Order: sequence, then structure tokens, then C-alpha cells
Amino acid sequence: MWDFVIWTCALGAVHCGTVATPDAATIQSAYEREAASGSSLHDKGLRVIEATCNVSADDQYFCQVTFLSNDDPRQQLYFDVVSVVRKGHELQLRSGLCRR
Repeated sequence: MWDFVIWTCALGAVHCGTVATPDAATIQSAYEREAASGSSLHDKGLRVIEATCNVSADDQYFCQVTFLSNDDPRQQLYFDVVSVVRKGHELQLRSGLCRR
């Protein structure tokens, strides 16, 4: 029985009582939400390429991210550590990824 439940959760990406660790896509979404609110510290062309986050028990994560700016003609990769916190079903960026 439990094998079926675990298999179903894994196969269907069903929420089974665990919260997913943030990834590049969720950090990008959090960044874009903050940029949309009119903050002048955000680079509208920033793209998060990769993210590795710690596992957190209190809904706060520290993530090492690799990103680039579409406005950079060299397409140089940059690295940063960001802090994100879960607020309901969304992530909120606390620090990191500010305009260079």
C-alpha cells in the first residue's frame, strides 16, 4: 500500500505533505514578482540558470545561484547566495540578486 502512495507522489508530482526545495524556476519567479513591484534594484534581463538550496525546517532557504543578464553582450555567468522564505504558496526573495 505505502509503495503505491510513494510511487504516486513521485510519478505525479503530487503534494504529499512535503514542501519542495526551491529551484531555479521558483527563484526566477520570486525575482520577477519583486521586479514587477517597481524595485529599481532589479535587472529586468536577469535569468537564473541554476540553483542549489539547502533543506529547511522553518521555510527559509539559502540558495547558491548561477545567473546571467540578457543585457550583457558577453553573457558572463555570475554567482550569488540568496535568501528566500516561503509565504503561503509562494517564495519571497529576502536578499541577493540585486543589480550589479
